[in-house]
Amino acid sequence: YSDLRDNDTGSKRHFIDFKLYDQDAPATLTSNFSLLGANSSDSKVGLEAKSDLAGEILDYTAEGLTERVRYRNSSALPRPNAEGIFGQHFDYNRMGLVVKITNLGPDDKPLPDKVGVVASVRDFDSSGNLIEQSYFGVDGQPVEVSGVQRISMTYDAAGNVVKISRFDLSGK
Repeated sequence: YSDLRDNDTGSKRHFIDFKLYDQDAPATLTSNFSLLGANSSDSKVGLEAKSDLAGEILDYTAEGLTERVRYRNSSALPRPNAEGIFGQHFDYNRMGLVVKITNLGPDDKPLPDKVGVVASVRDFDSSGNLIEQSYFGVDGQPVEVSGVQRISMTYDAAGNVVKISRFDLSGK
C-alpha cells in the first residue's frame, strides 16, 4: 500500500506500508532496511537482525527531494529502527546532493543512534563527488563510528576514487 498526499507545508507526503503480498500482515524487514538506502552512520548491522517496522512516511521538498523519513509500526505509530532512530531529516546542496542527514526521535527532534551519531555531514566537489563525510553527536560534538570520525576521498580526472583516508577524533 502506498499513498501520496499533500503535507502541512504544501509539499508532498508519501506513506509506504510494507505488507506481504499474500497476507494482510506487516512484512518482516531487515533491521537496516529503508527505501532511502544506507543509514547515516553506515553501520554494519547484520542482515539477519529484524525490525518490526511496517512502514515509512516520506516528506518531500517542493523540488521533489526526500526531506524527511519517519518509521512506523503496523499501527502507524512511531517506531525506531534497529539503530534506535525514528527517522531522518535530509538537507541538500544546490546540486540536489544530501549534505546532512540528521537522525530523529519520535518527536522529530535530533536523536543519537546507538553509536552516538546525531548527524552525518557530507561535502562534495563541483562534479558531485563525495569528498568528505563526518559524524557528529549531541551538541554538534564530533563522534567516531567504528574508530572513524571523518572520511576523505580523492578522485582522479575521470572521477574514480584514488584515495580514501579515515581519521579518528584526534585527526590521525
